[in-house]
Parts: sequence; C-alpha cells; structure tokens
Amino acid sequence: MDKNIKRIYGIDLGTTYSSIAYVDEYGKAVIIPNAENERVTPSVVFFDENNIVVGEVAKESSKLYPNEVVSFIREHSGDAFHLEVAAYPEFHPQAGSAEEDLKNFARKVEAGANSAITQYFFNADSYFYFIDRLEKMGVTIPVVPGIMPIINFSNLVRFSDMCGAEIPRWIRKQLEAYGDDSDSIRKFGEEVVTEMCEKLLKAGAPGLHFYTLNQVEPSLNIWKNLGISEQEKIAF
Repeated sequence: MDKNIKRIYGIDLGTTYSSIAYVDEYGKAVIIPNAENERVTPSVVFFDENNIVVGEVAKESSKLYPNEVVSFIREHSGDAFHLEVAAYPEFHPQAGSAEEDLKNFARKVEAGANSAITQYFFNADSYFYFIDRLEKMGVTIPVVPGIMPIINFSNLVRFSDMCGAEIPRWIRKQLEAYGDDSDSIRKFGEEVVTEMCEKLLKAGAPGLHFYTLNQVEPSLNIWKNLGISEQEKIAF
C-alpha cells in the first residue's frame, strides 16, 4: 500500500505507517497502522496541492481498537466513504469467547461500518450460523464471505493455524493423501471450494471475496465454475 501511495501521490511514508485508509479530494488521508485486534494510533495527514505533507493530527489520547478506528474515520470524513471491516465466522483467535467476538463486531457496525468481509473458511455452516447470530442481535449489514482457493496444502495449514481458520478433518485428510501431487490438490480444492461458493450464493450471501495470494487462475476457475457473468455486479 505504501508503494502505491508513493507511486500515485509521490509520498514516501517510510516505515512510520503500515496502511492508508483513504485519500480524499481535499488532500486529507487517514493513515492506520496495520493491526487487526490490537490498539493502534491512526493519524490524519494533510497534503498541499503538490502532495507535500503540510500537517498531521494524531489521535493521541489513546491507541484505538478497530471500532474506535471506524469512529475516528467517521469523525473526519462523515459518510463520504464506504467502510468495510473484518468478520470472523469461526471467531477471532484472540477473542475470549464467541459472545465477546460477536459484540466486538457489533461495535464496529455501531461505529459506522457499512459492510464486512470475513476471514476465509471451509465450512459454510459457520458463516450461516454467524449471520444468524448477528441478525438476532439486530446487526444487518452485508457480510461477504472470504474465499480461499486451495492451492498448496502446507501453506494452507500454516495460514490457517495462524489466523484460526479451521480446515475440516475430511478436507485435511484428503489433502494429506495427495502428498506432493499438486495437480490433484488443486483439482480437489477447486471442486470443494466451488461447491461451497454455490451453497453460499444460493443461501443469499451478498457476494464473494477471493483471497488470491497473487495467483489469479484458481479464483478465475472457481468463478467460471459458478457460471457468473462478468457483467454481473452485487451492490451493497
């Protein structure tokens, strides 16, 4: 993200910041360190007509949780921006309980989030249960399922262990059985993920968000399998 800001705006953020939330037409940007479940200190940075930093206002009173970051952005931008937040159908690995995680998500929505994208999962029922719990809490923003194509078993296990995404035992065992047969892993993964996507869309999921990991072909194959026209759009 920093490289893109330097390329587009001629601004080198160096190592001070990790991500940028937005740049508006008035030359104001909200810069947010990259942290999901920790307190962070966002800043509003102002640029002149030559894209030179001319001022900065940091939220110095305390470091902020994600819902507080959403509030901070709304404070400085009103409703000018569509804000998406993270969601965890299988619950955040650092959450003390499922109830706590649901309440944390509701706080982000109350703070002004427009929609959400989930962590990836391979059990559609976890998504349906998550949405059902949210609706019972009165939380009704669109929550788009995050989809991870299965490309490499060892990498998938490592990512999943880090982020708390569960690989169902039957999927894990089948992938283990393929060993180093990458073609079989990809074919099996494509079939499994396509079927899950079909189930999600049929049940009313508002869209699909693919984690491509810089490999577009597996996601395109799933997209083609779903028979979705390139002209189709899902607007929130």
